[in-house]
Amino acid sequence: MPQPRKSEKTEAFSEPWFMSDAVLLVEDETFHVHRRILASCSQVFEDIFVTKNADAVSLPGKKADDVREMLFAIYPHVWKDISDENCVCLIELAHEYKIQSLMERCENYLKNRKNSAEEALHLILLSQLFYLSEDFIQLCIEVAKRIPPCSLKASDVFGKLNPLIARELLKESVDFWEKRRAQAPIFNASMQKAILFLQAKGMLLEQRKLRLSHLRFELTQKRAFKSRKHVY
Repeated sequence: MPQPRKSEKTEAFSEPWFMSDAVLLVEDETFHVHRRILASCSQVFEDIFVTKNADAVSLPGKKADDVREMLFAIYPHVWKDISDENCVCLIELAHEYKIQSLMERCENYLKNRKNSAEEALHLILLSQLFYLSEDFIQLCIEVAKRIPPCSLKASDVFGKLNPLIARELLKESVDFWEKRRAQAPIFNASMQKAILFLQAKGMLLEQRKLRLSHLRFELTQKRAFKSRKHVY
């Protein structure tokens, strides 16, 4: 099977290319696509192209740049990587058009990303809105629980969470900070012991240096005395 020629126009889907047989109309742009490729990964496009036999589909309310990113991500000859720049818009489109493979790629990207506690809180809300997996939500809770309870309660994002998820996150946060407070005296005692040990070690080293200095001085004096005795 011949491979499609790659050019900027081909990759941008802006004109007919390599047996393209349908178009997506987004804002003022036209994307030339393949029914079989879109139908194979999307239940929604399968219904549009196969069941309804449409060859021109308007996507009102969508941004052309976002749809282009979606096509780049699902077309085998491009298979663009998921990144911070395109992940959220791809999750939204994957959810709306039921593209499960793309949703899983986005979720795996977020799982492997090093998220801060604040970012994890936002990702919990994102997961709630677009039905990401329960495992992913639990991973985010493990990170977001580092936010102090008082800060959580004051957060607008926290206020938008499902009450069950919010309750679980708040409980995890309270438990996390109570454990930290309980461990603080032990940590401080350990640090104090370490400081005293280092101080004692430093004093011992200073004493050794002083003793060596005295020995060198005594040795120098003895040599000088022997030299004078030999002269006389």
